[in-house]
Amino acid sequence: MILQVFCIPFICCYSQLFLSSSNTLCLQLANAYTELNNPIVQYKLFMDQAKDGASGDDEAMCMDKSFITALEHGLPPTGGFGLGVDRLTMFLTNKNNIKEVLLFPAMKPTDEQMQLIAANAPARDSK
Repeated sequence: MILQVFCIPFICCYSQLFLSSSNTLCLQLANAYTELNNPIVQYKLFMDQAKDGASGDDEAMCMDKSFITALEHGLPPTGGFGLGVDRLTMFLTNKNNIKEVLLFPAMKPTDEQMQLIAANAPARDSK
């Protein structure tokens, strides 16, 4: 088991949990993180992104004044944790491929199924 923790002081922390056994590859099982809840720092970061957006950055976020207001009113420390149940199942059942443990795998319809669907589809109005 490996736990990696990355921290930027006064900004956020991010950690990842990896598991490994003799027959499986190293699996990332979980992510955990904290959120920035300092309104002054968050405001500055929003302003920096707004400048980036003005200079053509398509991925820059715009100012979120309601979020800044919530932070100013004392939004408690927030964070999150994500556990990959499918990956835990892989580890517990000693499987190397995630497709072996998915209950409902994504399946593309075959050509025969698509023809059957098209043949039984309701007629469209031609108005």
